[in-house]
Amino acid sequence: MSKPTTHEEYLATVPPEKQADMKLLYDLMARCAPDYTRFVIKDIMAFGLYRYKTASGREGDWMHLGLVTNKSGFSVYVCAIDEQGHLAEQAKSRLGKASVGKSCIRFRRAADLNLNELELLLKCAVEVCGPG
Repeated sequence: MSKPTTHEEYLATVPPEKQADMKLLYDLMARCAPDYTRFVIKDIMAFGLYRYKTASGREGDWMHLGLVTNKSGFSVYVCAIDEQGHLAEQAKSRLGKASVGKSCIRFRRAADLNLNELELLLKCAVEVCGPG
């Protein structure tokens, strides 16, 4: 089976036991970023395309927000930074039962998260990142 290239194809590959949580999370992200370009990159359902260029001259495309299911649960990516640093990291203590890195929020089930705080975080990221 080939890798999914659209959000619809990706959602069709989600195991039945994760479908309800995935739909809930996907709908939340889509509501928070309704105007963002939607695509799949590195097996991640991505929202908000932007082009980057590193100091060494390397260029590429990446996402502002992302959602993925994996063996242990789910990951939400929030690739947004403000004056205080990475937004996901700043929200760590308010998100609930999750492992949070600079831009990645990992958790087992949607019920483990404070979804209101996740929504605020996603909306803030869209505001900080601008069009995508």
